[in-house]
Amino acid sequence: MKRLGLDYLTLEKENPRIIYCALTGFGQTGPYRDRPGHDINYISIAGVLGNNGAKEGPPVIPGVQIADLSGALMALVGILLALFNREKTGRGQMMDVSMTDAAFFLGVNAAAQYIGDGRNPLRGGERLTGGLACYNVYPTKNGRYISIGALEEKFWATLCKAVGREDLISELNAPPERQEKLIGIFHNIFLSRTLDEWVKILEPLETCFAPVLTIEEAFRDPQLRHREMIFDVDHPLLGLLTQLGLPVKLDRVSGPQSFHAPQTGEHTEEILASLGYGDWQIEDFRQRGIV
Repeated sequence: MKRLGLDYLTLEKENPRIIYCALTGFGQTGPYRDRPGHDINYISIAGVLGNNGAKEGPPVIPGVQIADLSGALMALVGILLALFNREKTGRGQMMDVSMTDAAFFLGVNAAAQYIGDGRNPLRGGERLTGGLACYNVYPTKNGRYISIGALEEKFWATLCKAVGREDLISELNAPPERQEKLIGIFHNIFLSRTLDEWVKILEPLETCFAPVLTIEEAFRDPQLRHREMIFDVDHPLLGLLTQLGLPVKLDRVSGPQSFHAPQTGEHTEEILASLGYGDWQIEDFRQRGIV
């Protein structure tokens, strides 16, 4: 950007109110600042990939791009903070956001454990990464999977009663070696029925569980549909298109965005008018084929 004359220091001289966000893999400083990379590389450096996967197994690539998406969210947070600050000070500022930093920040639980006792977290063996019977993923009879999150005593007790193992209620916080045996017990229990059968058994009860859905199933999920995370928009050329909604619901803004993605040049005249060009100038551009 500096080579193009579009770096922050250059633009800030022209407009001190400008808010400028640099979002890169490793940030604007440090020994890796010019190193190329992708999400898989950023989460490797951040320790996230190394902490993701089954016990004694290899690291598993997550199903979402953690560094890319969390980096974008951190950039959004920074921009909003800068806008708020500009309302008070009248000046803009620059944000330096690293996707690696963002991924490292999301690994706060593992980092806190290391800071606290100096022990490197065990992949697939800690409390919330596969080390507990009450917080795990189990296969079912038809090859599908069910997630269990019964961390609290009341949820665990309900689960144990539902599967006919009330004798295990007192073992919620059993030591690691016993947890491995409990995981094996529940593994066999959930293999005794199909996923749909387990959903019918557990859905009426107050315990934390969920079927592991495919993306196709998630698109049909009644909760996501009700929350307007999936909705359809009528496109003038392509017909009905499925769109993703916004996860933030504002009480003074109703419904998802209902307009389609713009076609090439669709808003050019509106933008030119907003920049001060008159109708005759825009018509001249149109006659010359510029618009």
